[in-house]
Amino acid sequence: AFYLHAALLRQAFAIAENSHCCLP
Repeated sequence: AFYLHAALLRQAFAIAENSHCCLP
């Protein structure tokens, strides 16, 4: 459960960074 949560959290951060990078 903790491992899955960590994976999802890391994925969410990666997506957030990508979105922030693409934003003006």
